Amino acid sequence: MEQLLAHDPQGLGPYTLLGRLGEGGMGVVYLGRTPGGRAVAIKTIRRDLAGVPGFLERFAREVRAARRVSGTGTVPVIDSDTGGPIPWLATAYLPSLSLDAAVAEAAVLPEASLWRLLGGLAEALAHVHESGLIHRDLKPTNVLLTLDGPRLIDFGIARAVDGTALTTAGVVIGSAGFMSPEQAEGRPVGPESDVFSLGAVIAYAATGRGPFGDGSGAELIYRVVHRHPDLRGLPPVLRQSVTAMMAKNPAERPHALDLVQQTRRHQGDSQDWLPGAIAWEIARRAADLLAFDLGDRDMQGHPATQIDEPISQPGPASSGSDTAVHTEAGPGSAERPATAEVTEAARPTRRKVLIALSWGTGMGSIYWAQRKVREANDPTPDLKHPSWAYKHKDAITSNMELDGVSVYFGDSAGFVASVGSSSGSPKLKWRTRLGEEAVSQVLRDWKSSTLIVRDKAGRIGALDDDTGELKWTTARAGEAVLAPQRLDYERVVISFGYPFPRRVEVLDLKTGETTMAKDFERKPYSLSSDGSSITLGSLSGSYRVINAKDGGEQGILRVPVGAGGLIGRVDDTCYAHTLTGVAATTDPASALPKIEWSFTADGDDVEVDHGAPLIMNGAVLFRYGAAVYAVDRRSGARRWKFRAGGLIISSIIFGDENSGLIFFASSDRKIHAVSTENGSNLWSFEGMGAIGSMTAERGVVYVTSGSILYALDPRGPQWT
Repeated sequence: MEQLLAHDPQGLGPYTLLGRLGEGGMGVVYLGRTPGGRAVAIKTIRRDLAGVPGFLERFAREVRAARRVSGTGTVPVIDSDTGGPIPWLATAYLPSLSLDAAVAEAAVLPEASLWRLLGGLAEALAHVHESGLIHRDLKPTNVLLTLDGPRLIDFGIARAVDGTALTTAGVVIGSAGFMSPEQAEGRPVGPESDVFSLGAVIAYAATGRGPFGDGSGAELIYRVVHRHPDLRGLPPVLRQSVTAMMAKNPAERPHALDLVQQTRRHQGDSQDWLPGAIAWEIARRAADLLAFDLGDRDMQGHPATQIDEPISQPGPASSGSDTAVHTEAGPGSAERPATAEVTEAARPTRRKVLIALSWGTGMGSIYWAQRKVREANDPTPDLKHPSWAYKHKDAITSNMELDGVSVYFGDSAGFVASVGSSSGSPKLKWRTRLGEEAVSQVLRDWKSSTLIVRDKAGRIGALDDDTGELKWTTARAGEAVLAPQRLDYERVVISFGYPFPRRVEVLDLKTGETTMAKDFERKPYSLSSDGSSITLGSLSGSYRVINAKDGGEQGILRVPVGAGGLIGRVDDTCYAHTLTGVAATTDPASALPKIEWSFTADGDDVEVDHGAPLIMNGAVLFRYGAAVYAVDRRSGARRWKFRAGGLIISSIIFGDENSGLIFFASSDRKIHAVSTENGSNLWSFEGMGAIGSMTAERGVVYVTSGSILYALDPRGPQWT
């Protein structure tokens, strides 16, 4: 959504224009408002095209066709003017995402969504065909996904079933790669041609690629006529349906109404037919529109998720003012130096929210779902929606750090960003470039209010967490890893040789200078909980303990045969992985350490964990395959086991002592909240696409997925 340009009209017919929804080769599509306050989309024709012979006739034909099919599975036509200085067509505005944009956002659609897509578009085509028309240009850009189903748009080359060709003989009309063989050869087409194109669209939605590959128009047309479609990757049953739809012989293809009947048994009863990432992108776009006035002219704003200010560029470490561009101070904040990009947002008024709800039942349902979660105030087995979501400009590629006010992370463009709010609505506070490579790790030192960050090229930097000012940078050959603990809140430990580290260094937080360095022979290495010592692996299987400040040797730790890799130490007890679970050993400094107890995971959990466990409340919590176990720290007795629907793919995250919860993600894209006391599942949430990183604070889980950051809190929208 963009602001009107100086040369744009302020109104067309009875409609006030509010902004630009998009622009194509034929003209601009505007967001408009009826005199009664209803949102409409207004498609216009460029002035220069309006004078081209035959062009207005084509546009008038599109308007007539759209009016004939206005109804099931299409976008209702409200008004038009094909003879004025600026020809236009007004339709109902539906918050939506085109299918090609949705595939770009979420990779491919899951099987349940594909059946709903097929059923909805088949129903729309049946309505079109019953109206005596053929669409003739069914492709991903002409399919809109809304929260309550797909919509078929753009009837610019639609034609009556018994109509003649639009142009001279031999000229192909349609979109290469999605047209039928008869259409590609310039032969007469019927409703069966649309069915073939629908099969191609479903194949694209399922695989992210066209069924006839890429190439020039001529190459695609040849493949459409002479080659079989590539349907690899489609679910088996759906593949059978698409194969029938894309038969070379039109007579062998099913009718649209038959497809509607076939899909009903596969669609399910859920109203949430879209994956979370796509549903929230649609909701985000609708929320953006709330910032444009649909009522009083004095209520203007900018959407919180829009990033359109100049972004910061790298600068010398000694000059923070060169690292970012300051645009606006937050509410109630003091004037800041020009060190970071800042984007502010106006919160939508209640009146605007009510207008948004009137745009359609789909939009209303997503707001209502949030409202139910917020008012229930009780954890439920399945959390349906995040309490809020934020769309970043680029993919989020690092972990997150929290400070109770802001969320800090790095992105694929080499920037470090801070997202926070003083009013409950998430927005970008600043964004500062570290380098050209993706930022892969962020740590925060609360005492000095400093962020320590690294990128994939080995660049390490320190930033002020309030302003985003870059304090210093230093570079290393190869990717480094920052240890999660800091030393005396003055130094940070880094290791080199990812994923097999062979060297550790300690850096001064204020200057970035190396204060201690040590090579070691094999992983793992770990930092003690108080930051006083570093444990390094050796080829002998024992572990060297060195002083974290000066590198002095402090002793040797040994793990008995069969105990595996060291994963944690509390007092004089070490906890180590075995091939079948976890073990506790005592007297690690002696020549003959002994195994106090060992715990064997159940036989159905087949993958050993190599991450550190949580040791809390007298228990050792660790992941193993698709399960999380709690084992008594003293005796090794099982306390509880939680089994997920897929492998545990994240570390176990501890919320806080008050919540008594741990959080983790599984490979079936679910995030779980589990009680540390008894292992009960308080709630689960199906993630919005592939899960990137997770963290938690005060019982709230923060998750990244691609460019989306969202929060999970059964109490509803709150900002920590």
